[in-house]
Amino acid sequence: GAIELSLDGGFKDQGADGVNNNATTEVDNVINITNQGTQNVSIYIERTGNNSDTVTFYQGDASTGTNITNITNQDDGEAISPGTTAVISMTIDTTGTTVTDESELLTDITIHANATST
Repeated sequence: GAIELSLDGGFKDQGADGVNNNATTEVDNVINITNQGTQNVSIYIERTGNNSDTVTFYQGDASTGTNITNITNQDDGEAISPGTTAVISMTIDTTGTTVTDESELLTDITIHANATST
């Protein structure tokens, strides 16, 4: 399947124009990933794009700062058991970068789910 995340300022008539420059933007509950299999799986998100390093995907509750697990690359995978749903959020950190309103942050993301031993 395909997921499109558009933060390009679709509300320009209301003064919005994408993510903030030189700031951190949190977008909670972007993706739900449910393990419908019979084995535990380790999930992680691979990202590509000229500014992909500004985007981090994580599982956990950013508002409370608890149980946050970065799942942005293979070494940071998060295990989920059968029947369990992982709620994925993202942080966009443009602090100290040259990212502008017109910059593309990501070209693609790939969600990996690898079976692990039980």
